Amino acid sequence: MTNILQSNLSWLFTLFCIFYFPTFGMFVTNNSQIDTLTLYDLKELYTNFEKILETQPEFINLSSNSHKQSAENGIYRLYPYYQKLSPELASTDIKSSRFIIHKHIITGQWQLTEFYTYPWSRNIQAFPVPEENEKDALMKNRSMKEKLKLSEAHNQINNQILSKYEKLNTELESHNNDLKVCEVQLKKKIHSLKCRIEKLIEENEKKLDKQIKETTKIIEKKDKIQDELKSKLIQKENQIREMKKQNLETIKKCELFETKYEKLYKK
Repeated sequence: MTNILQSNLSWLFTLFCIFYFPTFGMFVTNNSQIDTLTLYDLKELYTNFEKILETQPEFINLSSNSHKQSAENGIYRLYPYYQKLSPELASTDIKSSRFIIHKHIITGQWQLTEFYTYPWSRNIQAFPVPEENEKDALMKNRSMKEKLKLSEAHNQINNQILSKYEKLNTELESHNNDLKVCEVQLKKKIHSLKCRIEKLIEENEKKLDKQIKETTKIIEKKDKIQDELKSKLIQKENQIREMKKQNLETIKKCELFETKYEKLYKK
């Protein structure tokens, strides 16, 4: 009894929202959104309803060619049920019909319902779905949502990894640029140092050549002096030999004279 009362109250609340808050949760779609919506007539909607329960698209574009069914044509948006949003009704308009696609809380059947003069309604099209098929479709929808969440989480992780990779790559490029700058500066310093070393070597070679030349000159001068001294020494030696020879001759003469003198004296 309590469940029936709750169902009736829920039904009355749904009617109240539909008639007195016709723009409740309204969403104005732009032309690009409308152009991408799949068009269904009632027969196609009937045929594909299990798939709709499985995928639960946010919008359904109902477009039947029959003149009798032109009133329910329009764009329906998914709330707890599908409610027709376009053409949009004014909030003060309580005479125009409202259309919803919902699961009837008493019969448990999915149906397209028109609500006209409050609280009257009529079933336009039923979408009989076996309970087992409905459960399978809802389970597939749940699985799809979970897969979508996992995919979004995976994409989010991939985006985070990609963002970190791009950040690291940017930092690496920055470090590489710094290294290139340091390399250029180091090459300049090495070139400058090499030039200084070559200049010092050249200067030292010049100094060394100068010193070698000066030393060579001194040695040559010394050799010349030595040669001159040697020549003089030879001359002196020759003079001494000559003097010795003369002295010997003189000594001999003296000895001879002495001998002669002794002979004469003895006589």
